[in-house]
Amino acid sequence: MEIEIRKIFGVKRGSNDKSPWITGALCLHDDRVILADSNNPRILLYDGEGSLLNEISLFGNPRDVVLLENSQLVMTLPNELMILFLDLETFKVTKTVHVGYECFGITLVGKKLVVACGTHLTTLDVNGEILNTTPIRDCSARYICGDDNENLYFTGWNTDAIHCISTYGTYSIMPGNALLKFCRGLVVLNEILFVVGRWSNNIVRFSLNGDHKEPILTKADGLDVPVAMTLSRNSTNKFLVTNNNGRSVVICEMVDPASKGQTQVTENESKCPKEEIEQELVNSD
Repeated sequence: MEIEIRKIFGVKRGSNDKSPWITGALCLHDDRVILADSNNPRILLYDGEGSLLNEISLFGNPRDVVLLENSQLVMTLPNELMILFLDLETFKVTKTVHVGYECFGITLVGKKLVVACGTHLTTLDVNGEILNTTPIRDCSARYICGDDNENLYFTGWNTDAIHCISTYGTYSIMPGNALLKFCRGLVVLNEILFVVGRWSNNIVRFSLNGDHKEPILTKADGLDVPVAMTLSRNSTNKFLVTNNNGRSVVICEMVDPASKGQTQVTENESKCPKEEIEQELVNSD
């Protein structure tokens, strides 16, 4: 399979013309897109064509977001040391849970939520009850995902490796070597791990044992300081990447090489000027 870029769209700036920094995203079953803006206290709802449908104000800046089966969004608010439950239909807050630590990435593994809290992982049930915490080493955990076997994979602050905790508690590290610099968002699909390299401007595909790795999207394809990544719930072949340091969205599709090039990319807003991105990189992690 090869990768084609299907859609690129810019993200609306925040209040007082503040730049967005999209660090978490979801692609819903109807192709709508949820974006968590870590630079502004809001989440944004776009349709699959990149048109803004709704902007929901929050009392904190969200870092990451997941969707539960009961149509509840659950997002992390690092500065408030809590996670927040939001009804997807009404966009009303239904619950907040204080976890006591800065909380960054969040993932749903089986029937449990796992939150990356820097020095440890916090596990909760889907009702928000804290079940346990797991200390981690050599990493300040930021982004996290899990596979169908409930193994966990996470990346940390200022690291070029992927950290893994198996269902049985075994801890291991997959080095990015020269391919990945400053690992950020990551997802698992069909026994393959996809990892965003922020400073390497790429997405790298790993076998789950770490033996095989290769870039699938690079700066030559238009990636420029990518941050987060999420899979589509409508198609197993589509995924979304937040690009330009979280100021734009790139929707991609894994395609058969025989059909590559038959669909043109569409772009409804110009990309962010490079000089604007560089001015704010030092203020984001």
